[in-house]
Amino acid sequence: HKDVLHRFRARPDPEKGRYWICDEGRFGYHRFNELEKRLRKPLIRRDGTLVEVTWDGAFSYIAQRLKTLAADGGRVLAVGSGHCSNEDNYALKRFAAEVLKTDTVRYKSWPPPWVTPGEKDPKDLFIEPDKSANGTGARRLGLEADPGLQRTWDDLVAGSSQAAFVLGADLIRGDPDNPRDPAVLDKLGLIVAQDIFRGPMTEQAHVVLPALAFSERHGTYTNCHGEAQEFFAGPHPKDSVALADWEILARLGSHLGADFPWTGFREVPWREECNED
Repeated sequence: HKDVLHRFRARPDPEKGRYWICDEGRFGYHRFNELEKRLRKPLIRRDGTLVEVTWDGAFSYIAQRLKTLAADGGRVLAVGSGHCSNEDNYALKRFAAEVLKTDTVRYKSWPPPWVTPGEKDPKDLFIEPDKSANGTGARRLGLEADPGLQRTWDDLVAGSSQAAFVLGADLIRGDPDNPRDPAVLDKLGLIVAQDIFRGPMTEQAHVVLPALAFSERHGTYTNCHGEAQEFFAGPHPKDSVALADWEILARLGSHLGADFPWTGFREVPWREECNED
């Protein structure tokens, strides 16, 4: 079936892992086959309900809300993800600086404050403490590591931001013993969530922008040794207009007057912003 992933396999590389891949990576494809949860078209909230719109409709809605917030002097929070590609996080950083006028972009790092540093399950013996696929890439691009997004959540509770652009991250999921109250997000004048699946963040968002999974698009990740490696597209979801995260931001940025002329993932100049550890 063209919409279904049947397996993940490691790319043969005699200099690195040869044919080896961790069990979580090898068998983690099942979640991408939860097709009923996939986001396929842009959504905006009308009268409390998310309804489907075109990309232009979603972009125009965002533009209008941002204009209103700017007139009121509202601060916009930008959150990236250690699971997004270098192209995605670079595009968000540029978008945040040039459109949202904020220099800080955070991403969820590991371990969060409620997990004891060094605490490992025996099955994680050979797995890095930060399990995000591209945490190294996010850090090298200058995104600010925020363990469990706790500092970001504290800022929201304090009311220091009036809007949030959230790329592949869940602000609500925190300490299991001290659940975060989704009502905190009700204070925000605009929440834009880019994601693959419906979830707690999309249910709180004013605008939901459908993104492609890493298995459905091209891009680059940086591994824990600082080596950038490209990945390439597999099956694309049927009846979907979803785009790569960087492409959504490039189109939205252009709609808002920024100069993001990239038409392919290799055109996104993320290496210019990449810093060595």
